[in-house]
Amino acid sequence: MRKAPCVNIQNHHSAVPEKPIQDLHCREEQNFRGLLVAHQWSIHEAIFELLQDEAENIEVRLSVSNELSRLLQFTALCFYAQSILIFPGPFPVHFRRPPVTCVSHIARQNSAQSPPNFKHHVTEQSRLSDRTSRRLTRTYQLYSRTSGKHVQVLANKRVNANGDDGAVHAKLEVETDSFGSRVRIKGVKTGYYICMNKRGKLIGKRKGRGKDCIFTEIVLENNYTALQNAKYEGWYMAFTRKGRPRKASKTKQHQREAHFMKRLPRGHLLSERRPFDVLPLPVPVHPFSKRTKHSHHQRSGGR
Repeated sequence: MRKAPCVNIQNHHSAVPEKPIQDLHCREEQNFRGLLVAHQWSIHEAIFELLQDEAENIEVRLSVSNELSRLLQFTALCFYAQSILIFPGPFPVHFRRPPVTCVSHIARQNSAQSPPNFKHHVTEQSRLSDRTSRRLTRTYQLYSRTSGKHVQVLANKRVNANGDDGAVHAKLEVETDSFGSRVRIKGVKTGYYICMNKRGKLIGKRKGRGKDCIFTEIVLENNYTALQNAKYEGWYMAFTRKGRPRKASKTKQHQREAHFMKRLPRGHLLSERRPFDVLPLPVPVHPFSKRTKHSHHQRSGGR
């Protein structure tokens, strides 16, 4: 059986309920509703005052920025307005509409923002030289794919790719410049850095602090390494079949002339090993076990 609706006695004085019991139920329901609204209103007023106190304490004691203080005040005001719009009671009728909560407003703002992209930061930092971190040095040879020999820095500041394996001038010391695979290449014997001038020619310099003496290591799909100059982007270290330096403005990354392979020098001693050096495979001290020796002795007929 459907319950009869309660009649508002304050607005309709002439309306007379059909039954005294229904009138009693309506009065009890209105009283309970008024107490509930008053209780909820007092709770939200206390929370609003607490948020205001927290905003003032953070602003005064911790000396936070104005943006954080305004954000807390905005949250408190939104919570205050939301409590007015949500709960019915002795409020005007035009306030009784579905509210737009502050949480949904902030969620829409966060969803509109794109996730952080660190690619630009890494690119910018890779272009700068790291002056504070400790430099890591490695010693190896650069094997040229076209000439079949190694890059060497001569005493007359010339650079070519005619060095034999283990040659004195082919021993190179490579030191890191930043975390973006940028290195400086120096001849161990002469102390000259391999640099590139504005005409695209490879030369040796005593001081390799400029960007023309910095190269970016690019590992290719064929496991070869290309060395791109940091100052002249798109210019690569390259050599002809005769080991002569090729003009860098005519080089491309996919060309064989710009492909190199890192190799350890011949007679590389263990005492000369530095961090991140390529380690040779360990030679086993006992190549045969006792069982292998016994089976080999039986196959040889006890000889």
